[in-house]
Amino acid sequence: YAVSESAATIFGWSTGGKTEVTINNGTDVKYYLFDANELSGLLSNVTSSDLKGKGDSGSWTDLTTDVNGSASTSDTLSGLYLFVGKSMPEGVTTEVAPFFVSAPMPADGSWNTAIHVYPKVQTAGMLSISKTVNNAKSMSANSGTSLNYQIAVTIPKEAKNFSSFKIEDVIPDGLDVVDGSVSVSTNGEVTLQTDEYQLNSSNGSISFELINEGLDAFDNAEECILTISYNAYINQNATLATAITNTANFTYAYVGGAVSEASDAATVYTYGIDLTKTFEDATAYPTNGKTQFSLYTDEDCKTAVAVSGSDGSYWVDAVSQSSTTEMSVAQLNETNNGVLTIKGLAAGTYYLKEVAAPGGYGKLQEPIKIEIAKGS
Repeated sequence: YAVSESAATIFGWSTGGKTEVTINNGTDVKYYLFDANELSGLLSNVTSSDLKGKGDSGSWTDLTTDVNGSASTSDTLSGLYLFVGKSMPEGVTTEVAPFFVSAPMPADGSWNTAIHVYPKVQTAGMLSISKTVNNAKSMSANSGTSLNYQIAVTIPKEAKNFSSFKIEDVIPDGLDVVDGSVSVSTNGEVTLQTDEYQLNSSNGSISFELINEGLDAFDNAEECILTISYNAYINQNATLATAITNTANFTYAYVGGAVSEASDAATVYTYGIDLTKTFEDATAYPTNGKTQFSLYTDEDCKTAVAVSGSDGSYWVDAVSQSSTTEMSVAQLNETNNGVLTIKGLAAGTYYLKEVAAPGGYGKLQEPIKIEIAKGS
């Protein structure tokens, strides 16, 4: 193959010992002959960055592809042409290796000027997000019990040149975030500094955003996982037997590219028990004391569930110092008719034991077994 003296200079290739050929097409141009295998090896070590800015400005022609990946020129092509990648679309993380194209090319006894080339590049791919609660996608829990939520974004090795990177997690009414529990961590070789991101937890949401040098922190790293962790608990506003779902929304973009979106959610459930206490004579309302119950998690009735509340309305409360294990039904009368409600229970098996009865009345001899199935 004949390589012009100017091209060899641009590439930085030695022409010593090469056969010199001079071609006169108006001006004498020196060419040097290279073996095909040698030329292929030399070219494989050249990157687009090596060539940018080299050579006479008039020796380069810019071609920009359209939405279909095609580019055209009005110039008549005749010869061997060098193509060098100048800029890449969104998400392309490797440069196009320089390559030669000979034009026109023979085809069925004529010359073909519509030449198709398919340079190989590597793209960053889609970033993924995962949301869990206590390392699960869905679970049930008692109100007041601390739950650990984790939002994990997997950032592949090829992802770089971020122009934006933001995560927002909206906290539903049935959950309260534990103050001071929100944290950010990364695995692998990337350690984010506090001035490289913004982390906010207020107004019912948690937000994280890469800023400043943080947008470049993953450019030269291996695959990395960024994790946002926080603790929360089910509060008294939670709707019983209904999914309490909070969704983490993730948006990001590469420099010069459009915004991409991803999301994931985790779900918790909590349940309740409604009990109505009646007597043999429904018209004889006891006035000398109240019926009291305790709820246990074991058949032997030794491990009682702590609750808060009064007069027939209670919720599970494992953390309050004012919680109790004894629950009284509302005073029997014509308006509330001895109702006992217990809210904020995880799915599972419970034993309700009558521990006190009004004067003159006997207690139930055996505890009542209650089974709550998730989703019921």
